[in-house]
Amino acid sequence: MAIQAWKFYPEFFSKNKNQKNSVLNFMKENIRMIENNKLENLNICCTASITHLFYLLDNLGKIKNEDGPLIYKTLVFLFMEEYDDELKREFMLDSFSNFFLVNIKFPIDIFISPYFKQIKRVKNISIVDFNCIAVIIGHPRFSSEYALGLLYFYIFEYIFIIY
Repeated sequence: MAIQAWKFYPEFFSKNKNQKNSVLNFMKENIRMIENNKLENLNICCTASITHLFYLLDNLGKIKNEDGPLIYKTLVFLFMEEYDDELKREFMLDSFSNFFLVNIKFPIDIFISPYFKQIKRVKNISIVDFNCIAVIIGHPRFSSEYALGLLYFYIFEYIFIIY
């Protein structure tokens, strides 16, 4: 309900920091809940919270609302925070990929830099990682400064898989 209210009354949330923070904190806690309860599968609250934050980001981005960057950074930080949880990582990577495919004018640099740092440190790369990287490469805002890091990653992964 709060996400719907934020979508239809974004100026209210822009002016009321307490309500904005309450909604974001609630969503963050739902996403972190699995870790606290040691559940093995994504639960409904976590999945719904991630989905609703991407829904809100999409809507705020379309109207160029000032809270769009806050939601985007929140999702990126949550993604990095939950990166070691394979189910959450894959669900969020899928969500980022779909978001970037639809929102081609959205800046991807905020996502790319921490993502590439994380991907270099883990050993269990999945097909979802490669799909997301393919989307990133095809994004109009993908800059050549990341191409070298990406090339390094692919070479490293290829060598790692062979040995």
